[in-house]
Amino acid sequence: MEQTLTKYTSHPNFNRQCEIYKDSRLQLKKSQNQIMTTIQENTKEEVKQVERAIEQLNQKVDSIMASQEIKQVVKKAEKYQNIMKISLKNATETFQEGLVQIDKNPNLSDTEKQKYRQVMYDKLMAKLYSPQEIQAFQNMFSNVVMVVPPENFRNQCALPGQNHPMLKN
Repeated sequence: MEQTLTKYTSHPNFNRQCEIYKDSRLQLKKSQNQIMTTIQENTKEEVKQVERAIEQLNQKVDSIMASQEIKQVVKKAEKYQNIMKISLKNATETFQEGLVQIDKNPNLSDTEKQKYRQVMYDKLMAKLYSPQEIQAFQNMFSNVVMVVPPENFRNQCALPGQNHPMLKN
């Protein structure tokens, strides 16, 4: 076995191909470095112009954001954001109450309960979001795979005699 292995690894063509590869890899790295160096040397002024333009843009944005007009718009936006937060909380609570009522209704089968839950969910989404937003939301989660750890996951992650800090309640 050793003699056969030596025969193949000492073969002149094997060694030559390895040398060609190694030399070509070195030449490729030199070529890449030469390209990058040439680009950097020949674009110094353009890079400085772009950096100055970005700096000017940032200064302009800062001055716009500091204007009274924009400060008022930001204040309005924060007000609307707070109203949205409260409204969504209230709508969610009402939705949850509806789900409880559906689940408590003894006159509905499990299938009917599931259908009513879905109808409530669809109506909630339709009242809160546009069809495009709903579609985007559905697309975002269409490829999500939920992985639920086994019940004894906490015990499996901790080393014997240790508690894992990430798994503390």
